[in-house]
Amino acid sequence: MLALPIKLDKKTDWPGALAKYVKATYGKRQAEAHRDKFQQVGALRDKLGSLVPGDQEQGGGRALTARYLKLLAAMESRFDFDQLRMTFHWRDAFQHGVKQAHVDLEFERVAVTYNLGALISHLAISQRRDTADGIKAACAHFQQAAAVLASLRPRVAAASWGNHEVVDLSARTLEALQTLMLA
Repeated sequence: MLALPIKLDKKTDWPGALAKYVKATYGKRQAEAHRDKFQQVGALRDKLGSLVPGDQEQGGGRALTARYLKLLAAMESRFDFDQLRMTFHWRDAFQHGVKQAHVDLEFERVAVTYNLGALISHLAISQRRDTADGIKAACAHFQQAAAVLASLRPRVAAASWGNHEVVDLSARTLEALQTLMLA
């Protein structure tokens, strides 16, 4: 059984970007009052970058990834990401030397969501397959990973950066990986 490789990332300076934005928009006092929260966002993002798929404890990586995706959605309603001017850097999951970086928050969400699918696929291969329950659990995880990949295809196709440069986030690759997860 195969699992998807994880995309690697470069550190993103959430605390600095958020502090600068809040200071310019709401004032120095507000930026200082929320400094700890900005650090928490940065720490959560850094944890995602250091996940090792085989070392997950009962899907802890999944929970962490889901928490970050929810946080991105909440922050999107509160901040103008065009004014944050953050660049999100990711490496191709298959060719680590190939890098891609965009200022688009959707690129960050898609890359993190891809990693969610990869983490779920690693949970699938970690199941015991010498029992019926283990096989059922593995199949369920592979189906979940396929569903995550399926959700990415229209988002990648609609993005200005979609189907360029990086192999792992092309619609064709995502379709092939989805099929592989269901095979």
